[in-house]
Order: sequence, then structure tokens, then C-alpha cells
Amino acid sequence: MEVIKEAGRILNLKMKGDSWVKEAAPILVGVVREVKELEARKKEECEPFRVQIDDIASKYKPALEPLQVIETNYRERVLREAESGLTVVCEDGGKLSFSESWKYRVVDFAKVPKELRMEVVDDKVIKEQIKKGVRNIKGIEISQVRSLRVYTKGDSDE
Repeated sequence: MEVIKEAGRILNLKMKGDSWVKEAAPILVGVVREVKELEARKKEECEPFRVQIDDIASKYKPALEPLQVIETNYRERVLREAESGLTVVCEDGGKLSFSESWKYRVVDFAKVPKELRMEVVDDKVIKEQIKKGVRNIKGIEISQVRSLRVYTKGDSDE
């Protein structure tokens, strides 16, 4: 893991800008190469276990599926039929207990008292606007973010 020692040295260099990037590039490529190699070895070692787990899951699937359907149907019917506050204790020690909770759904945001709400922006709509080329939206800062993709020898557009 010589690359780790060299990475620390380069990371702490006082140089800046493109000259630092040129110095750092071989380290970053080496680290990415090392990660890919280790991940590939890990995947290779894990493969027999994944196959074994899939086999075990397949073995239990025929028994589980009908039971899960029955469970779902019974839960739905029990919830429809049960009276509030009912508790049922079974002979084998099992028990059905029902609790009640409150839910809500906003139907008119403008009518909700201000102390009970926050302004919410629609992430999807904002992203659509930016995609269309909008760069100025009141109350929103839009900035460009650069990203980096590192390829090692033999990589394709993964």
C-alpha cells in the first residue's frame, strides 16, 4: 500500500492549482485502480455465498408465498372487522392488539396556520427548470458543480 504513503505526502504539498492536480493525478488513478482490484477480489470471494443465499431463499419461497398472501388477507379483514380497543389473546399465547393513531394530509396548504407550516419547494420542478436553462429563481441559488470521473487502464464507459 505504497500509494497510501505517497497520497499523504502529495495531499499536504503547498502547491495549488493545475500543478497540484498534475502531481495528484497519478495518485488518484492508483488509488482508484487499487479500489477496483480489491472490490473485484471481494466480489469473487463473495460469489459462492451469494449463490448459496439465493439457493436458500429459493428453497423457502414456495412455503412463504402462500403464507404471506394469507397473512395479508387476514390482516386486512381483521382491521376491517375489529372494534376499537379490542385485544384478543390466543390459547397459544399469541395476541392481537389494536392501537389507534392520527394521520393527516394537506389539502389546502394556504389555509394551514403559518405557525404549523414551513415553505416547501418542489425539488422536481426546480430541477426541470434548471434543465430547461433557467438560472435565476427568486430565493434559490443556482450554481454549477464540477465532478470528476476517474478511469483506469481497461475501463470503458461504465
